[in-house]
Amino acid sequence: MKLALYHCLHLAPPAFQACIRKKLQLLMFPFLPSINWQRVSKEGKTLPPKDDPIAPDLYIPVMAFLTYVLTIGLALGTSGK
Repeated sequence: MKLALYHCLHLAPPAFQACIRKKLQLLMFPFLPSINWQRVSKEGKTLPPKDDPIAPDLYIPVMAFLTYVLTIGLALGTSGK
C-alpha cells in the first residue's frame, strides 16, 4: 500500500522548483541589487516563463488564490458557519 501511494505522488522536477524559487525570491526581495529586471530574449523573441523568471505567468497568483480559498474554507468550517 505504501509503495502504491508513493507512485501516486509526483514531485516537481528540479528545474521547475528552481524556477519557482527564483520567482518567490523576486517577490520577496525585489530590492536586491543582483536581480536583473530585463526580459531574456533569444533571436528577437522573449523566452517563455519556464526559461525566464521575469516573464509573467499565473503560477504564483493561482497558488495564492487557492491558498486563500482553502484558508477561508478552514476558518469558516472550524467556526461552524
